[in-house]
Amino acid sequence: MAGIGCGPTPRSESSPVPLEIVDLRNEEQALLDQVYAELLQVHFPIADELDDLEDMRVNLAREPDGRFPELHMLVARNEKGPIACCYYEYYPPGNFVLVSYICVQEAFRGCGVARRFLARLEEQMGERAAGPLAAIFAETHEAGDGVMDAAQRQMALRSLSAASEGGK
Repeated sequence: MAGIGCGPTPRSESSPVPLEIVDLRNEEQALLDQVYAELLQVHFPIADELDDLEDMRVNLAREPDGRFPELHMLVARNEKGPIACCYYEYYPPGNFVLVSYICVQEAFRGCGVARRFLARLEEQMGERAAGPLAAIFAETHEAGDGVMDAAQRQMALRSLSAASEGGK
């Protein structure tokens, strides 16, 4: 996918790449198999690191009851298919979110896709939560796991945090 022309970009909620974001909790659950195979398994290759596909399927369909977290899977796609996903859990009793998985195909990194996920997450939770979220946590790999350079990972997460706080 050469020629996309993304890379480090100024903070913004818009992406120069035309794409659509859908939440598999609410729509198009048929995409889950493709997202799991083409994105999640590719970006989370360490054994026992990735939740089971069937567990994801069951938890996406589970009605909120206050006992279990409410699972969401945001998927960014273009005309060719899924290019990124963000898997997060909302915990109503604590009014916080845990982002467990976020991945973007290499050709689309630096295009603002993760920032758009965070903006959508905050929009969804603004409609769902009983007030502003107490926190958004991100689960990260162990440093030195060989999947992603630890400094790059922390820089990416820090930039999302700053974007969420209005660029502070």
